Amino acid sequence: SERSGGYRLGELQEAKSEAMDLRAGVTFFRRSNVLMVDGQKKYLTQMEKRILLMLYERAGQTVERSEFINEIWDGYANQRIIDVYIRKLRAKIGDDIIQTTLGKGYKLMTSKKLNDET
Repeated sequence: SERSGGYRLGELQEAKSEAMDLRAGVTFFRRSNVLMVDGQKKYLTQMEKRILLMLYERAGQTVERSEFINEIWDGYANQRIIDVYIRKLRAKIGDDIIQTTLGKGYKLMTSKKLNDET
């Protein structure tokens, strides 16, 4: 089989697809729950990961608190719980990546989205 640097090509493609580039210097690796922020390794909890994945799938669009509650907690949680997890995520990845849509929810601004708005 084809090899490149000790990895099969399929493994390289799989590794790339599991890495989510959020902005320059910030990459999240889905399988390991590792977040690399400017060369520093940080770990996300399962809950933080699920929230980040929901935001990432709809980057640039507002995800309402109720959507998080329905998707992650099956509708059984206080909507303020999402604010707590967003605060924890921001502490790990930086304030500028997750923006608040007042009275509604949150949106993830990836490198492309941040560049579009400047």
